[in-house]
Amino acid sequence: MTSIGKWMLAGLIAGFTPASLASTDLEAEYVAAIHSRVLANWTLPATLKPGSRCEVKVVQLPGGTIASATATADCEFDEAGKASIEAAVLRAQPLPYRGFESVFQRWMMLKFQAPLR
Repeated sequence: MTSIGKWMLAGLIAGFTPASLASTDLEAEYVAAIHSRVLANWTLPATLKPGSRCEVKVVQLPGGTIASATATADCEFDEAGKASIEAAVLRAQPLPYRGFESVFQRWMMLKFQAPLR
């Protein structure tokens, strides 16, 4: 797995930039594109505990169609939070693909942190 599979998507983590965890310029652009797309589709439920974290396992097909998006067992979000982040990932499809074929990852773990509000 390349660095793309290890990066973090985060809601308002101080000092975080998507590019900080990528090893190439193209990977950094790919990370930023996915970051922007998913967060733009995330509606935070009122019950989400500030600062809680959740990993979402994403399986995608070439072209950016998402086959599955599932919160992992250690996700700290409540049920509404889990449903909201899974839905955000699905609404973000197709994920960026054109121009990113060389850094495309079929499987990735996306990490999210609820804003501290």
